[in-house]
Amino acid sequence: MEQSPDDRFGPALRRLITVILLGGMLGILNSTMVTVAIDPLAADFHTSLSTIGWISTGFLLAVTITIPVTGWAADRFGGRRMWVTGLALFLLGSLGSAVAWSVASLITSRVLQGISAGILDPSSSRCWPAPPALTAPAG
Repeated sequence: MEQSPDDRFGPALRRLITVILLGGMLGILNSTMVTVAIDPLAADFHTSLSTIGWISTGFLLAVTITIPVTGWAADRFGGRRMWVTGLALFLLGSLGSAVAWSVASLITSRVLQGISAGILDPSSSRCWPAPPALTAPAG
């Protein structure tokens, strides 16, 4: 019996797709949004632009290092568990960034956000349910 397109993409699957895509966009958006605040951050923390630059550099290095490890970790621990872990770490990094009391704490929080973004992007592709069989079994 064939499934109609509406059966395959029920409300639960649509919600799952929406949540996973929104979670994956967090890391992508977050990688560039700090650049508009570089000058105000340097002024608020009374530090140089080269020091503030580590906010973005630390984030991008953490993403770059974490992505290859996430493939192995998702195979070992499961994509959904890695995705939820990445989302929780992203929340912690965001809270840390919001209450940062020094440049070092802000850079550390941004590195945590980078690690979580490196977990979110690759593990989101492993959260999907298994597709239904395309053909009837032979025999």
